[in-house]
Amino acid sequence: SYPPNFLRLYRKRSPLTLSDIGHLMGWPDYSNISRCEKGERTPSIELLLIYHHLFNTSIESFFELQSEIVLPKLSNRI
Repeated sequence: SYPPNFLRLYRKRSPLTLSDIGHLMGWPDYSNISRCEKGERTPSIELLLIYHHLFNTSIESFFELQSEIVLPKLSNRI
């Protein structure tokens, strides 16, 4: 399993469905999007950019939990 993310939370706060996102991406099947939202797959750059533009949110915001883990490690290494 991949680390949790907030992709689903942002989408659920909007009127958009998984099918809508799939249509906007040009994907006939939205199961991969669902897997990304559930943390079962790593989201593609394309999917992240679409969420970023649709919800006017930084990509980092979708991964706040991971960022909180990564930043101290990076700071220690710097």
